Amino acid sequence: MLILGSTIGVGLASGQEVVIFFAQYGFISIIFAFLFFILFTYGLIQLLKYGNMLQQKPDFLKNHKQNYLLESFSSIIFLIFSATMLAGAESLLNDIVFPSKFHLWSILIIFIGILAISKELNWLIIINNILVPIIIVSTVLVCALSFNISSHSDLVLSFDFSNLVFLFISSILYVACNLMVNSKIAIELGLKIKEKNIKIVAIISSLIIFLLISLIIISLLLNDNSLLFADMPIVYIAFLINPLLGYFYSVVILLSIITTFFATFFSLKEIVHEKFKSNFLSKLLSAFAIFIVSLFGFESIIRYSYPLIGALGIIMLFNIKNQMSCSECECTCDIKKPKTKISQ
Repeated sequence: MLILGSTIGVGLASGQEVVIFFAQYGFISIIFAFLFFILFTYGLIQLLKYGNMLQQKPDFLKNHKQNYLLESFSSIIFLIFSATMLAGAESLLNDIVFPSKFHLWSILIIFIGILAISKELNWLIIINNILVPIIIVSTVLVCALSFNISSHSDLVLSFDFSNLVFLFISSILYVACNLMVNSKIAIELGLKIKEKNIKIVAIISSLIIFLLISLIIISLLLNDNSLLFADMPIVYIAFLINPLLGYFYSVVILLSIITTFFATFFSLKEIVHEKFKSNFLSKLLSAFAIFIVSLFGFESIIRYSYPLIGALGIIMLFNIKNQMSCSECECTCDIKKPKTKISQ
């Protein structure tokens, strides 16, 4: 559930991630969604195995020099995700409530966020555990009902070589992006589960995500092509089906956005707090950075920054794979050795 909750966020459930990484290339993108399933399963298995290896060898990290890639990239990830959530919330509230001037919704959410992260966030875990199944079921329902709305789009099976290259690169980056987002959760999960259950967890989680992506692709491409230009195309489809369904789905998405925003805002603040000991100053600096990045807009942040996270994810996976190789062969790469004086 934790892996699903991290992956099936507002970007995927709203349809925007699916448009950018898959649907804009036509129905052939479903084949590359299956490629996502294969690669994401493999990457997830590696992360879970890494966590399992750390469980069996608790002194491994102490004996190896760490470049701490996960920690180094965390601040960038939490900043981007917090800004994405904030921009998404403002876009949604502008549509379903009223358009705000001077980014009123963003300022209001940040203010509430500052108050929320002043307390323990255990309640967020409980809410997210409830929201994730609701988001999955609601998204499936909206996509299934959308098949009866219209059929304005032609069947697009592009075999343009450049499109296939872009699709391949896009799929790789999307896999790496989601693995990066899930890295800490998967490693922590690997510490707790048995080795024989690793493949089962990875396959089931990846399969659910693949099926949801494929369903969203079909739903988007069977309807009007203009949906591909909407900030939140699945929300737009929900309103086309029925206004009540649209508002219900919007509220579900909004709750998911706000709870995720609180969690990522808190995580970013904690990282900043390590540099600036003042808790209040850490909140203000984090909030200011999030607000500035959110001004780029929901769609733009996903389009341009998620591939960056994907690139960081590829580096992280190579780093983890290298460490696992060192562990398996019991080699001495990166092992701290005491300095000895050379007698002259």
